[in-house]
Amino acid sequence: MRGGVLILFPSFSKRLVVLLYEYNSIFAALFFKLPSMPSAMKSVKFTIALFLFCHLAFSQSNYVPAEIILANGEAKSGWVNNKDWLKNPSEISFKFELDGDKTLLQANDLKEVKFDNKKYISRSITYDATPLALDKLTTSQLGTPVQDTILLEVIFEGEKSLYFLKDQDNKQHFFIAEKDDIIELIYRKYLTEGEGVEKTMGEINTYKNMLVYYFNDCPSIAQSIQTMTHTTKHMVKVFHEYFKCSKTPYEAFSLKEKSSIELYVGGGVIFSKLTFGGSEVAYSHINSTDFESQVDFTPSIGLAISLPKRLNRLAFKAELSYASYATQGFTEYTNHNNILYKEVAYFSQAYINFSAFVKYRFDIGELHPFVNAGLLYGFATKNENSMHRETFFQGNPLHEEDLPALVGTNSSQQGITLGAGIDYKLFFFEYRYTISNGMSGTPALPSTVYMNSLLAGLRIKL
Repeated sequence: MRGGVLILFPSFSKRLVVLLYEYNSIFAALFFKLPSMPSAMKSVKFTIALFLFCHLAFSQSNYVPAEIILANGEAKSGWVNNKDWLKNPSEISFKFELDGDKTLLQANDLKEVKFDNKKYISRSITYDATPLALDKLTTSQLGTPVQDTILLEVIFEGEKSLYFLKDQDNKQHFFIAEKDDIIELIYRKYLTEGEGVEKTMGEINTYKNMLVYYFNDCPSIAQSIQTMTHTTKHMVKVFHEYFKCSKTPYEAFSLKEKSSIELYVGGGVIFSKLTFGGSEVAYSHINSTDFESQVDFTPSIGLAISLPKRLNRLAFKAELSYASYATQGFTEYTNHNNILYKEVAYFSQAYINFSAFVKYRFDIGELHPFVNAGLLYGFATKNENSMHRETFFQGNPLHEEDLPALVGTNSSQQGITLGAGIDYKLFFFEYRYTISNGMSGTPALPSTVYMNSLLAGLRIKL
């Protein structure tokens, strides 16, 4: 099996080494007690071993395939650390090989960077650093020009291009480009004051006149320009209208990552183990029985919705699955009258399970290791139990009968589930551990089902 995995995914072991190298700190042993579950399950204490690494969330490395053009015009392919920057980066971390050394490239070292439907271009520009925050406004209507070489994020690229910058003071800037000329679409705020007049805020909407000028071959969008605001949403809308009107070719890039939806269709094998607890003597013949572990097939279908932008490694997943098991256990015991009992208890269960997960993934190139945790609720479609009992006295058979193993059973089960796996291109592979309260409806004889699953299947972006 191990060799088969390496044949199917020759780069897997190499990237796993990189994963362990990049995330070198593990903390584990998270102990908690399950909440009480209806009728059948008492509080259960167990240990969850979660492999979480030192650079979680926003600080972790996330190298993705990228293409760059250096300042000397040389094109290179490699891997860039995509940090989902809230502000335009002043430098990027680049690797020519995924398991190689990283190189820090400044804006002066680059012409452009492309990855994940994003593009940054390096340009020496002048922009207006006049603040827009209300507490920093003054009565001056003059700009504060700053000249710098920066990485501009490309929104549209065509005969007329739109670029974006969020500077270190969180001010948003938009730039329009025609051929090699790049100019900022100016927007300012200022305070107005007069004797006996309360201060108010004024706006300088120079960008509207600039757009009318640059889009003069499409006068039909002038009304949209006059009613727009200096926001990404309205800038994108007006540029879309221009490209539709002018019928000129263009390329659009992703400024903000939106929520994504993925469909998971798969199945696998599930290993189930039924146990019973309780200390009442009347049920000791059941809770002392060792029931056979069972292996069965489990199909599943699920939807995962990831959060946008910097939270896109976090997702919520809903899953529908089918699971079943049939098991039996043998026990024998002697009562105070020296009567020997030999019993075989049989249980056959099947459930349609609904599970809700919180999923967190790590991005290592095309490999996306993940961990998840969630709750399970199952509806029983099959709920059978029986017991065959034989009694003996001094080796001689006395009686033989068939009767229910449990008097009361539940039509549903509840549990928690934990998983870890890898998303790889169109495929997913997962190990999952689930513990549920089973079928027993007898409070003095609580049941617990332990399930270990090996799952695989397809993941499809919708």
